[in-house]
Amino acid sequence: MRFLLDISNVTSLANLDRKRFMAAAQQTAEAMTFAVYNQIRKEANKSLKSTRQIYKRNINSPVMGRLSGTITLTGKLPNMLEQGASAFDMKEGFSRSQKVKKKKGGGWYLTIPFRYAGAGAIGESSAFSGGIMPPEIKSMLKDLKTSVTVPFLGTVRQGGRISVQQLAATKFGVLGSRNEIKGSGLSSAQSKKYDHKSPIFAGAVKSKAFYQRAAQTKVNTFRRVSGGGSKGNSAPNSWIHRGLDARDLFPKGLENANLGAVATRAISDYLSSEGL
Repeated sequence: MRFLLDISNVTSLANLDRKRFMAAAQQTAEAMTFAVYNQIRKEANKSLKSTRQIYKRNINSPVMGRLSGTITLTGKLPNMLEQGASAFDMKEGFSRSQKVKKKKGGGWYLTIPFRYAGAGAIGESSAFSGGIMPPEIKSMLKDLKTSVTVPFLGTVRQGGRISVQQLAATKFGVLGSRNEIKGSGLSSAQSKKYDHKSPIFAGAVKSKAFYQRAAQTKVNTFRRVSGGGSKGNSAPNSWIHRGLDARDLFPKGLENANLGAVATRAISDYLSSEGL
């Protein structure tokens, strides 16, 4: 991201020699660039939730040149959040995961975990990809028997999984669906309505990892996605993301950084430092 700065008409700089004028301009450019950078991060804090941290991690610190500053956003997902994205098939990305496993007879499959935050948590961490766990589901998990396993990094006490039959008598036993996506650029097979095959909380499991200083509890559900083989593939209209609206946090950061006041203060600070 680049923006232009013109301070040639600032009267308080009129009597400076070229060296001092250029030094004042450089200091002002740096101040304005960092003001925009900080404001973009503030806009992200206001607008984003579960994707907040990955977006902020990919806003590179400003790179200063001669009377110029550049702010760059890296990463596919952060740029999709910034610029928006039309509907897309997530299976294409899943097929390239390092955790993909090969199926006998050809093709691939991948188990996707969804982690839930407890009720009352804001769930803004990207770890909580499933959102907030309803208290009714949390209560059901509490009543399940537990088993103990010992994986890498600590002992884990793991509860049983919530079955479809347990959910059937509750409001969570209803199968969800995704409406048809129109005008998306997807194929007709991909864009048509999709009915979920099982309730969203089916198979939910609670586990607790015991480490040296603390215990960490988490709740996960798991879903399987597959493709590439002659049979057993996920439906063409499954795992379709409806797309993302452009957040335009960079333009908002530029607009809301109050650059006039930033430039005035930077110039004033420079002149004071020079005893002028």
